[in-house]
Amino acid sequence: MKKVILSAALVAITSFAFAQKPAAGDVTGDVELRFQTGGDFVHVLSPNLNARYFLKDDMALRLTLGVNTSSSSQDFTENADGSGGTGKYDMSSSSFLIGVGIEKHFAGTEKLSPYVGAGISFSTGSSSATGTNADGTSYMAAYTEKVDGASVSTFGIGVNAGADYYFVNHVYVGIEVGLGFSSASSGKSTTTITSGGVSSTSVSQGGSSSGIGVGANSGVRLGFCF
Repeated sequence: MKKVILSAALVAITSFAFAQKPAAGDVTGDVELRFQTGGDFVHVLSPNLNARYFLKDDMALRLTLGVNTSSSSQDFTENADGSGGTGKYDMSSSSFLIGVGIEKHFAGTEKLSPYVGAGISFSTGSSSATGTNADGTSYMAAYTEKVDGASVSTFGIGVNAGADYYFVNHVYVGIEVGLGFSSASSGKSTTTITSGGVSSTSVSQGGSSSGIGVGANSGVRLGFCF
């Protein structure tokens, strides 16, 4: 039994001492760990799928995909005790993101893999809402509301630098910072309200914005090499 325990310990120590970094043909994927204070626990946040394919030991293609959808529904009653008429307000939103890039990795150490990279990204999203006998905050008799939210699209291009630390074989933690340019444009949003049999429509025109900024991951990436 002692020999089995000693052998297992030796294997574990060896894995820590010689953590293997990726080579040509390997694929990595990671999620983000965010650390919060107060009553919140450490949790995994993975709004996007981040993957890399190593063309060479020191060169990797990068792909980011993100699909996010959400919906909510809130019920309202005419009276505080739940009696009388009822109403409902439904909201939904969706977005899609894709990013591609390339990374140059440097020798570093047996466990540390620093890199620099560049990439571009594109995202698009939209939202909508529907209210029946409710305006989203309270019950309203003989009332309907329909909101066709603005479609929003963004484009970004930038450079980044980071480092992955392989603390065990093919498992790493990483941090990253970047400098980039981004632009965003939104279409018009239309709201149609019918109250007491009378309908009205209001339109909010879209717009655009752009800027250059420095960003950093708000957490630590935890990744695996396949």
